[in-house]
Amino acid sequence: MSHSKWLLGIAVLTVSFAAQSHRYACPAFIKVGHSRYPFDTLRVFDSPPQDLGELIGVDTRYGAVWDLSENDDPYIICGYKGTKKTITVHAPGTLVCKVINTPTAGYCE
Repeated sequence: MSHSKWLLGIAVLTVSFAAQSHRYACPAFIKVGHSRYPFDTLRVFDSPPQDLGELIGVDTRYGAVWDLSENDDPYIICGYKGTKKTITVHAPGTLVCKVINTPTAGYCE
């Protein structure tokens, strides 16, 4: 195989892998009017939140972890300190969600 075909093959594999990986992160801040509020909480659901399928995370030394199955249809709700405003994100294809304490962040991948 020529060098250029080999590089093309590697590029295709890299793009295929990137297309299959999913990462959904809560923004570090939410802006409401002229105020900014920092990320504070993550809630994880195995179906649309109105179905009330909230999952309980496992506390760890560094935050919390939610292990999901391929059958779940995960949604996350990002909460922000000092406001009732939230962001809801449909996170299909993710198998784990995490909250880390330092710096405070929430994401699924």
